[in-house]
Amino acid sequence: MGRCFAKVVLGAAVASWAGAAAAQPAVPEYAGPTSGVVRLPWSDFRELLDRLRAMQEPEEAPPPVASVVGAATYRVTLDAEERQAKVEAQVELVVLQREGWVDVPLLPDTAALESFAVDGRSATLTQRDGFHRLIAQAGYAYYGTTTARSLTMTYRVNVERDGGPHGIALPLVEAGVTRLELVLPRADQEVRIEPGGVVLERVSGDAGTTITALVPRTTQAILHWSDRAAPVQEEPVRAVADVVHRVSYQRHVVSGEVTVALHVERGSFEAVVLRFPGEAEGIRATGDFAVDVVPEGEGSQVATVRAGYARREDTELVVRYELAQNVGQVSPPDVKVVKLIQAGADREIVRQAGFLVLHAAEGMEVAPRGSPAGAEPCDVGEVPGTTELTGQAVVAYRTSGLPYAVPLAVTRHEERAVLASAAQQAQLDLVVNREGKAVGDLVLGVQNNERQFLGVWLPRQAQLWATFVRGLPVKPSGENEWVMIPIPRSTIGPDGVPETIPVEVIYYQDVPRIEGLWGEGTFDFPRVDLLVYNYAVAVWVPEDFRYFGFEGDATPETESVGPSRVWVADNLSVDSGSTTRFAFQQNERDAWASARAPTLPAPSVEPQPAEFNLEDEEEQLRQTQQEIAAKIESSLGRENLAGLPVDLPEQPASGVDDGDRVSGARGRLDAGEDAKRSHDDRERDVHRTVTGESRGLLPIRVSVPRTGLMLRFTRSLVESKDGTEIGFRYQGRPVLATFPWLRWLAGLLLALGLGRLAHRSLLRRRFAVGVAAPALLVAGVALVVLLAAVLQAPIGGAFWALAAGLAVYAAVVAAVLLWRFLKQQRLPWQGAPPPAPGGPGPEVPPGAPPAGGVQGPAAPADPPVPSGGDQGAGAPPVSAAAGGGVSP
Repeated sequence: MGRCFAKVVLGAAVASWAGAAAAQPAVPEYAGPTSGVVRLPWSDFRELLDRLRAMQEPEEAPPPVASVVGAATYRVTLDAEERQAKVEAQVELVVLQREGWVDVPLLPDTAALESFAVDGRSATLTQRDGFHRLIAQAGYAYYGTTTARSLTMTYRVNVERDGGPHGIALPLVEAGVTRLELVLPRADQEVRIEPGGVVLERVSGDAGTTITALVPRTTQAILHWSDRAAPVQEEPVRAVADVVHRVSYQRHVVSGEVTVALHVERGSFEAVVLRFPGEAEGIRATGDFAVDVVPEGEGSQVATVRAGYARREDTELVVRYELAQNVGQVSPPDVKVVKLIQAGADREIVRQAGFLVLHAAEGMEVAPRGSPAGAEPCDVGEVPGTTELTGQAVVAYRTSGLPYAVPLAVTRHEERAVLASAAQQAQLDLVVNREGKAVGDLVLGVQNNERQFLGVWLPRQAQLWATFVRGLPVKPSGENEWVMIPIPRSTIGPDGVPETIPVEVIYYQDVPRIEGLWGEGTFDFPRVDLLVYNYAVAVWVPEDFRYFGFEGDATPETESVGPSRVWVADNLSVDSGSTTRFAFQQNERDAWASARAPTLPAPSVEPQPAEFNLEDEEEQLRQTQQEIAAKIESSLGRENLAGLPVDLPEQPASGVDDGDRVSGARGRLDAGEDAKRSHDDRERDVHRTVTGESRGLLPIRVSVPRTGLMLRFTRSLVESKDGTEIGFRYQGRPVLATFPWLRWLAGLLLALGLGRLAHRSLLRRRFAVGVAAPALLVAGVALVVLLAAVLQAPIGGAFWALAAGLAVYAAVVAAVLLWRFLKQQRLPWQGAPPPAPGGPGPEVPPGAPPAGGVQGPAAPADPPVPSGGDQGAGAPPVSAAAGGGVSP
């Protein structure tokens, strides 16, 4: 009961869904109960299932046309008087439509039908719109399948006889393939079928002529026939031949080319016969000509070049051949046109003349050995036409139809070795950071005509990251620092210049750290097993240092690079001109290195992993070893592990730190290996991101930003496998900060020494050195030598400091002299100066004794100024007077 109920419910649901899917007219909504039991006969339920199955089957698309006429065959037979033609036609009809009526146009209504049948059963046709039509139900013609139905028809057509060739207008059924068989009562008849009929076969006999032809798709064909005309006897051919015979002597073979230009004056020809020497091989003709070679007596052979049909027009043909290589005293082969063939008969050439041209390939020398016989020398520029033979034309002769002999001396010179592969330029960008890690990007422009691989030696302890050729990644070979990169051959351009192939190598290298106040650095660059015309290197280093003292194999662009070059403007900037020039060259280099590279979609940006921390990794390793040891002990027991090479940790007591429990968990092998490796070695291994698991994979491109100061070096004509190394010294920012002060101090010391020396000499009115001036000069010169020779710092500021110090010293001396002068002079409104106490009395004549006393001793002279002491600047000499006064 339950099973029947389920079937009924399923049938009701299917019926309702099917009705909705078929988009039938809407029915009133059912207002009855929504639950219950429905009983119906099995036949009704089966009908519901069949309807559901029919709805689920996919509907077939309607055919594009109702019917198709595949092929039609006609047999046309003329009566003996050629007044009427009987046509028997058989047409294949394929009806594609399944339902309804089919209307198929067959013959034009001008055809007089005798009979019509479909698959051998008689049928009728209807005339409408100018055609005999077959109108029938599709089911009647379809028969349930798309099998072709055979339509047979018989009709009559009258022959047109209006004084010219006989003909008929044959009505046809438009079909894809129309085959026609025409039976004529007379023999030797020729037929012309329009439009575009093609005669396949013509059979003529006593019973008549049978012609088989194909006719294009049409509703009517016009057939004309007439007696076949007797062949016309053609007059003998008359032609002139111009022959250009070229012979190219190459290193391993001799190639020949014979160009025959036939000028036909009358008649026609089917073939040309030429005579070649017996040693000629590979005789062949270009174009649509066929060659038959037949040996002939006396060491010669005859080549018949067939044109394929009778030619009346001027014709040019080219015949080529080869000879075995011969050097020394030789003679080129004598090739002549023997005769022409016309309708199977031999015809003579009226006249033949031409040229013999000798070509010499690279490394071959062809020279006349004596006087030629049957040929006259001429200039090679007089020879007409072109050739595909290799080598240049060196000797030419005029020839005629007579035999000729040209003695030659052919010499094959030995080839020399040349430079077949080289690097036009090499550009290396080496980016170095403070920790001593460097990434190099080497781009080579290679012209290659012989190599399969390009060899590059990386610097010591360098690691290869990626290789690219023409901007595409390639798989390198080699071991350690030796890298082999597969490279293709360079193609030769139209101008004869080989293609320059960009090859890029990216590597990682550990270099000396650049740190501290000062130090030295040495970099070695990759070596190439090719000649490098120009090796340009750009080294990017930290910008807080000054780099100088360059030495090595490459030439630096400047003697010093660093902040001290433009200290006044910006103590941490570089020459902006160099940066701009490099930015342009860098863009050009990147575009050249990525030439022919495919355009790939931008990769999705993924979060970068956290920076590797060695201490964290060691701590994680200790914890992992501890967990493994604890699991082994719990599963096997400590007493069963006595013979194993593992030290299990002791069971920690409560409160013991986890780091103490790890001390006994390391294995003996691991502990021994860690003891041998230093911290620096482990840190270096951490940064080696290339592992052995990447063998055989294509590399990825790594773009390292160029930051810092740029050191530029160049080297020309670097020999194969020749290493390039540079060295330099650097100074830190604290050292650079002292340069301005040292320069000013040196300039001031020199200025004080020179000023003091000049001032003292002027006061003494003679050259006086003293003690202070030499000391100041020695100190200033020592500072300049320290800056220039030891620190190699720019000393231009010292000269500015010297000039400023001299100016300040002169100004101070001038101010002191002016002050003293103004102090000793009195202004007019101040009156006469008061007499000095104890001043002199009335003027006493010279030699008279003093008044009121006995003549005393004479006054002493002016005391000399001590030579070792210094006198105040601008102080006048002092003398003792009789009264004790001071006179200026």
